[in-house]
Amino acid sequence: MSSAFNVLIIFCKGSGMVKKFVLVFSLLIFSSIIYPQSKNNYKLLGGVVDSTLGTGLTGANVTVISRANGKTITQTTFDEKGFFTVNNISEKNVRAKFSMLGYQTKVVDSIPLEKTYRLGVIKLRSTFILMPEAVIST
Repeated sequence: MSSAFNVLIIFCKGSGMVKKFVLVFSLLIFSSIIYPQSKNNYKLLGGVVDSTLGTGLTGANVTVISRANGKTITQTTFDEKGFFTVNNISEKNVRAKFSMLGYQTKVVDSIPLEKTYRLGVIKLRSTFILMPEAVIST
């Protein structure tokens, strides 16, 4: 903001100060209005089911990750039927990580997004954790 203010001061010096002020101010306002509209807005749809039972997994998570820098862009939880919608994804090529407690995590490495990309149904395999024997004595 301070650099924009400095530019404004430089343009306002000399004759026609009001004209220059209005011009620069208009350009600043116009550019801030246009920028958000040109931002990418991709959408990812899909579902997740248990690989054995075929039932939707309520409460599973999907994390959308940038392929450019590996950082999380956004994440969401699946609905009661095991479906998800991720809106406002800013990058065109992403990675998606699907996870749920008691299931193996699955990563879809490269998703070339269109405005709305239907990923389909992801199958997660249940995992069992073998624990040592527990002895209960009374």
